[in-house]
Amino acid sequence: MNNVGDGTTAHPTVQHLEALTSLRFLAALYVLLYHYTGIPGSVFEGQVARLGYTGVSFFFVLSGFILAHNYHQVNFAKPGALHRYALARLSRIYPVYMLSLMAGVPFLLASLDRMMPSVTTTLATSSLLVAPFGLQAWFPGTACSLNCPSWSISVEAFFYLMLPFFLAPIMRNPLKVLFATLGCWIATTAFFMWVWATVSTQGSILLSQPGPTQEIAAQWIKYFPPGRLPEFCLGLVLYALWKRQPQRFNSSLMLCAFFIVAAILLRQAQNIPEIVLHNGLSAAAWAPLILGAAGMNGGVLSLPICQFLGRISYSLYLLHFPIWSAVLAFDNRALGRILATQHPTLLIVLTAALAIFCSAVVFVWVEEPMRRKIFRAFPIGRQTTVRP
Repeated sequence: MNNVGDGTTAHPTVQHLEALTSLRFLAALYVLLYHYTGIPGSVFEGQVARLGYTGVSFFFVLSGFILAHNYHQVNFAKPGALHRYALARLSRIYPVYMLSLMAGVPFLLASLDRMMPSVTTTLATSSLLVAPFGLQAWFPGTACSLNCPSWSISVEAFFYLMLPFFLAPIMRNPLKVLFATLGCWIATTAFFMWVWATVSTQGSILLSQPGPTQEIAAQWIKYFPPGRLPEFCLGLVLYALWKRQPQRFNSSLMLCAFFIVAAILLRQAQNIPEIVLHNGLSAAAWAPLILGAAGMNGGVLSLPICQFLGRISYSLYLLHFPIWSAVLAFDNRALGRILATQHPTLLIVLTAALAIFCSAVVFVWVEEPMRRKIFRAFPIGRQTTVRP
């Protein structure tokens, strides 16, 4: 069970949504697949893998849903409530986050050694200073330099700051906020599309850019935290609606809706503006999936092994990229790129298995022990048994 608090006493118990925990692993695996299929020739190539970046939108929406579930009874105005909330978030994300940044340092230094002095080189170097504070997503050029997936943790930190201000109003008026969220998403996406059309003649924001202006613009569009806020707010709204009448969101119907919308997005992806798809449109599929899974009781997703995989998903999400970089470096230097050129499918499978194993080890030996140590180190955290 997850426990949350009222700000002064022990947190009231809330139901543990087991299916959503398990889905976190599948989403992390989807992002992993997107990064690992950067080498050509594997059996995993295809439209499904090419849209793996949309797994980040799933995490943003899910984050809003789960945080609303855990904290909707908390009165953040009461003494100590904000401190306990901040400590819970810090203890949950920071240890593995810092480990992932340290794992990315050698690869950043190697790439800087190959780069010509320029604005982008300076910005990439500055990521060593801003990333430990979770600020890299605010500075285009630094967001993806030091372990690229960590940019989303910088965005999540912004969401955490917004939650105490947003949660109560959204719980009171979810439909009004839903329309406001949709309006904000349309406005920001249209603005991003205009900016991109102004600065770049290249269609894709996902590819390497020809110049520093285009690279900075692409990173700003993809990673700037306020631009991704509608996805988080959608998660808060979904929970508020689900909490009022959970029986209205039949799991079977919601899963059918997910598969229908996902199939449409996969089929029409080439005809959808890339910025629209990258910055939140996939939430149209993730929303019914989350609502359907929230109402599930029992089943495959409740099995202990699925629950464990879900719990290690945070480590997997942050560590899979430096592990991939390390394996590619080993293949390049020790094996003459035999795996990448002749056995790309085997390379992906073996590296994914290694990433899952390392994530399990980190979860057991770093993530959970450090979370407990942080709570023990601060008296304010001893009143709660929250597991974020």
